[in-house]
Amino acid sequence: MTAAVLLIVFNRPAQTRSAIERLRQLRPRTLYVSADGPRPGNATDAERCAEVRALVDTIDWDCKLERRFLDENQGCRLGVSGAISWLFESEDRGIILEDDIVADPSFFPFCTELLDRYADDERVGIISGCNFTGGRATAEASYFFVRNLHMWGWATWRRVWQFVDLDMSDWNAHRRASFIRERYGAPWQTQQEWERHFDNTVNRKRMDVWDYQVCYALWRRGMLSVAPAVNLIDNDGFGADATHPQGSKPKCLIDSPTGTMAFPLRHPETVALHATADGILDREAFGISTARSAKIAAKMQLRKLRHALTGRYA
Repeated sequence: MTAAVLLIVFNRPAQTRSAIERLRQLRPRTLYVSADGPRPGNATDAERCAEVRALVDTIDWDCKLERRFLDENQGCRLGVSGAISWLFESEDRGIILEDDIVADPSFFPFCTELLDRYADDERVGIISGCNFTGGRATAEASYFFVRNLHMWGWATWRRVWQFVDLDMSDWNAHRRASFIRERYGAPWQTQQEWERHFDNTVNRKRMDVWDYQVCYALWRRGMLSVAPAVNLIDNDGFGADATHPQGSKPKCLIDSPTGTMAFPLRHPETVALHATADGILDREAFGISTARSAKIAAKMQLRKLRHALTGRYA
């Protein structure tokens, strides 16, 4: 496998051990491993982080192995984004996995081929291994294009990552421009949902995230995401040890069991939005509905009024 792989780990030895065993079967030639540091005040982190890092020493196939082991905890926002930036200091493209991602082996040659095919195509922002439509979105080709981004096992290029601004510094200037609807013809409900997410990320500082910023960077530039015709990704990171998804596995993931990509790939004739798949993902993966969006719209109007009167969004 020629594409570089970035594995992002933290304090979960079981998931890290499984991730390394899966990579051992594929033997990537270039492997980057980034490990966040223990959280201050957490009694078990130091020991578990040390155990995770010791597992990296079990990587025994012939490869270029790069390590980034942080002494202090940076959290999801800085830890994950910093790892990706570190990857692209040396590579112009790469496949990105977190320790809890269980990828079908065909995910890797799928990403590798499309990283080559769309390397210079500015219409394409990421290659995802996820298809959470439950088999309801069909295509004659091996993959299609969507607005919705799922980054549980994904690949991208340096040319895309350079646009990711963690602070989303121009969001407030564009929040009234309805750019999501203008770029993609997205329905009103989708616009309301993502304006709320972006507003919370930028103005309310409530979320320790990095992926909304990737969404915003791509959407601002009208880029699409590749989604495989068959789901190639599972996630075993749900539960008490998870940083964000601490509940049970979501229905959209349960309804979309992992399959295997067939080769040779059948490529779409054009780079164009698969509107049916995007609508299913809006409803099933993100829970977007008219009733929910109406409540969001009312809250956002109050927030805008508060900002006009006080200069604050919170």
